[in-house]
Amino acid sequence: DYDSFLLYSRVVRIDSIHMFNEFNLNAPFPSIQSKEFMRNAIGLSFDYRRSKIFYSDIQRGSINQVFFNGSGHRVIVELNLSFDEPFSPKLVLRMYWTNWNSHSPSVQRAYFTGFDLESIITTNIRMPNALTLDHKARKLYWGDARLDKIERAEYDGSNRIVRETLVNLYGDYIFWTDWVLHAVIRANKYTGDDWVWLRKEVPRPMGIIAVANDTTDSYNQVLTWESHVGLYMADSLYVQGFSNACLVLNGGCEDICTLDAAGEPICSCFPGRELIVGGTRCASSDTNCTADSFRCSSDACIPYHLTCDGIGHCADSSDEDTSYCAFRECHDGYFQCSNNRCVFDNHTCNNINDCGDGSDELNCTCTDESHFRCASGTCILSSFRCDHDADCLDASDEMNCRE
Repeated sequence: DYDSFLLYSRVVRIDSIHMFNEFNLNAPFPSIQSKEFMRNAIGLSFDYRRSKIFYSDIQRGSINQVFFNGSGHRVIVELNLSFDEPFSPKLVLRMYWTNWNSHSPSVQRAYFTGFDLESIITTNIRMPNALTLDHKARKLYWGDARLDKIERAEYDGSNRIVRETLVNLYGDYIFWTDWVLHAVIRANKYTGDDWVWLRKEVPRPMGIIAVANDTTDSYNQVLTWESHVGLYMADSLYVQGFSNACLVLNGGCEDICTLDAAGEPICSCFPGRELIVGGTRCASSDTNCTADSFRCSSDACIPYHLTCDGIGHCADSSDEDTSYCAFRECHDGYFQCSNNRCVFDNHTCNNINDCGDGSDELNCTCTDESHFRCASGTCILSSFRCDHDADCLDASDEMNCRE
């Protein structure tokens, strides 16, 4: 195991190199590749404690994860987005990324479940590229290649300030990939001198991260995309995390969050209330609900499938509580949608968008005679094709129609 090293993407693979020994050409880890999952890897981030790498893939339109050793490839979030949009990412963490879609460029964030996606920067922005977080100051930095500026804001996008320089550093050094020089380079962060070429002749180097096990405030240390002639990255991703899980949405607990010896959250309730099914929410002890019901914090019962659908069905809206919806796993007999809604298992692949995001209609068998497969992968009835009403989330059923 290594306490620190660099990871950088090369479109269809992720390579690792030593930070401070340019003469050691033996990579800390084997090159990571996957014909199934990795088609055009751009942004990178990591979780050192769990030995995981997170990367955005512009061709798949997804955010994926893989372990440092190259095992465990899987898609965390797969969104139905057009080619020039970003790809938005069960963890208690938030992720941030840049979206340089020409129609609506933005800086966005969401939880790893895909819940609570927000566009936090939407004005005075053209092509946001490099992005990083300053955990100590709790600030967000990003660069705009078209407007030729670097800005700083709070984590929620407020208090924007234009900056002349971007602090994407590790120790006394700054690291970057350079499309013009085709290299991975290290330099002194104070003077800009003492350039060291860690790798040469690297075609199309993309995202780069300095992986280190020496921070107490977050799982991630730095994320740097920069070139001496400008910022080049297409999209960038960063994970916001803390060593204290109770600092993020109260650890998923409705009332009281404490940590066990392993640092995992434990939920408990205020006096007069008790933990209910799931172990994170609380209610009074004299209310009984059926297995297919949700127990509101106000002690009423509502159908379970109505929870986390964006509409408050409980009098106190506890069925839409962010701490609950961001962490919950669906009960047996239910399908977990990409947006974290829960629908009945027998409501998948029924040609109806029960989830609201179409994820219940993905990976369904489409017959040539009676179904049409949308470009996003969902299936609809062929009779819905070219009926002047977009039934596919991407409207592909209304494209290339004959008048």
